[in-house]
Amino acid sequence: MRMASEPVFLARCLLDDEESQKLQINISKDLTEIVSGWTPTTRVSPIWELFHGGELENSNCQLSIENGFYLCLLCQVSPLVLVDSLPSLRNTAQFYIGLGLFNLIVTVQEERDARVIEAWCNQQEFSWEIWQIVNCQIIHEKRSSPKCRNFRWGPTFPEGAFASDHHGSVTFSLREYVTLMAQAQARCRQATPGFSYVFDAVDDYITQELNSHFQRQADKRKHEGVSHVQALLVSINSGLSRLTSQAYSGSTPISLTESHYWYHSLLGIGSANIALFYLSCFVGDIFNRINIPGLLVICESINDNEISCLGLTGCSQVPHLMSEADSSPIFTNDNLEKLQQFAKTRNLDVQEEWIRAKRSLVPSFSSNNDDQLQNPDKPIYPITFFSGRDGFRNHLLNLSAPLNSVGGCNSLKWSLLTITHEICHSFMSPIMALIYPNPGHSKGSMSLSRLLLSPRPKNLLDALRQLMLRVLNAQDLVYQNPRDPNAGRNINRDTTDDQILLIATRWHRGIEELMVHLLDYLYFYRSDSKEYVYGIWSTWSVMPHVKDRVEDYVLRTMTAVLSSYCFIDDSAVAMESTKTDVLKHLNDLKEMEFLDQHQSLLTVAIDYIQNEWDPKIRNQLIASVPLIKIAHGFLFSRGLREEFCNDTQETFEKGILKTLAISDPLAFVREHQQKEQSKERESTWLLSILSLCYSKISMTDNRF
Repeated sequence: MRMASEPVFLARCLLDDEESQKLQINISKDLTEIVSGWTPTTRVSPIWELFHGGELENSNCQLSIENGFYLCLLCQVSPLVLVDSLPSLRNTAQFYIGLGLFNLIVTVQEERDARVIEAWCNQQEFSWEIWQIVNCQIIHEKRSSPKCRNFRWGPTFPEGAFASDHHGSVTFSLREYVTLMAQAQARCRQATPGFSYVFDAVDDYITQELNSHFQRQADKRKHEGVSHVQALLVSINSGLSRLTSQAYSGSTPISLTESHYWYHSLLGIGSANIALFYLSCFVGDIFNRINIPGLLVICESINDNEISCLGLTGCSQVPHLMSEADSSPIFTNDNLEKLQQFAKTRNLDVQEEWIRAKRSLVPSFSSNNDDQLQNPDKPIYPITFFSGRDGFRNHLLNLSAPLNSVGGCNSLKWSLLTITHEICHSFMSPIMALIYPNPGHSKGSMSLSRLLLSPRPKNLLDALRQLMLRVLNAQDLVYQNPRDPNAGRNINRDTTDDQILLIATRWHRGIEELMVHLLDYLYFYRSDSKEYVYGIWSTWSVMPHVKDRVEDYVLRTMTAVLSSYCFIDDSAVAMESTKTDVLKHLNDLKEMEFLDQHQSLLTVAIDYIQNEWDPKIRNQLIASVPLIKIAHGFLFSRGLREEFCNDTQETFEKGILKTLAISDPLAFVREHQQKEQSKERESTWLLSILSLCYSKISMTDNRF
């Protein structure tokens, strides 16, 4: 079925007649007409008429309205599945698709057709609503029975948990949390019971965190961990508020709800939320299969006697990674696979090793419940939503994408592929806790300052930490002496532990960003410098005040692309090749019309690279080389990348709805995003296909 070239707008409002309290329905091709007659009760959503085969777009939307009709709204139903099951509807119904949770809208003239649709939905266990409309008024509403009629959610907190005099500022956030979670659980189980696992897992995590907080209160440790719990509640409340408003604003009864995304205020954007969630699940499920933080902990068990497990020819002791050549096999081999094999032969439980290590690294107030976040057997999926303020952002249990992606994700500027960067942040945080300098490392067998200068690290984890110390030391020297041609290679041998921790605090965000860009480049951009530069700079081009951060963005770009050349013997050639690639891609991107007014950003970036390459940018890159070695040698697996990059997809044509299954949603988005302006039709089509056709959901019930 083919989508119309332009949307029509489904609107409803209460009639001005106070006695009747009837709801008025309008389907109009003109949004201005609806807005000009807007009342406090008006709600609207764009919907796209669907046509069979070679049908022309000659629909007259007002015809059935004038004669009376039945408007059927179906929850997460493929129009092709409906038509294939009920072929008689081809000649008697008009079909529309939107981005609401109730995504399929069918209008029929005859009551018997409405009853056929109702019976089919009941048989297939799809939620539905049917509105009988006469003279543009809803005279009767009918809807499916709730799927979980007897379910009632309730918090499990100790008595007095909501008393403000006991728990201070946490109480107000807690009150908001329980009402938001109650709303999310109730609407979820009514419309999309397969989604309930997400809320259950998040609630279990929050409940355990809060009960730990209440126990500390009872033990008279009132100030321990308050800021942690408060931040957690504020974050999850924000996510739940937006998700319930966006997705479940379109849950039944639809006429009693509203979305705060006013262009979609009638039906909401539940399908778009589901598409975003599926992308997040796909990436998270694959990453959860291999516990990279746990494997890094295993490195602590690899000493001189065990180093042979990496299969390095002629290596009889833990290598001094700072002295290893860039082309050394230890940086180019698939060490994650070898670490898995080592753990198996030594009967080491990777998850338990990670839990043990984490308890020594996290603050004392953090409960062991944090380990759920990295538990592959019971993953906690983030609350996904769209945000006009946050844009692409990962924060604790939330994951957001820009609101503009709803109507523009066909374009590189608002591509959903950017979400992989934010997901990489969530997986990089525990890795940074292990190898980035912190006070806990100083309590080990060797101080940070001694480890920096040590010629013989005791185990492979210490060797990785030493390499990270080298990065910090070099980056700080380059920052202090940007024109010194040797700054990126020098070591400050007089640095104390306190100074290292101070430098680590200063550089933490910047180093984590570089590491995340490396992961994103290696796994999701498949080390394709052209695709990477086009993707990230198109996304950055629409960010406010982006020109103020060009230097940071250039360094992140250059560091990622350098990983394609870093492991050749001639470092000068690697640097020049990186510079040449990035400049070429930026210049090519600058010539593309879809960036229009944003092209000035690329001009600033190109000028900066050309004017500051030697020695400033080159020195920064030299200082970043150890990060590339860590990422490529110990965080990257070619086998794992293959699971993210399955480009064998069924053929889809833009604007044409099919029932084909998608096994790799990232590959689908990659294939259908374009170097073009944002187009609402193509974006609606892309989100609809993702929400209806993704075939590998780890939930027990994938009918959302």
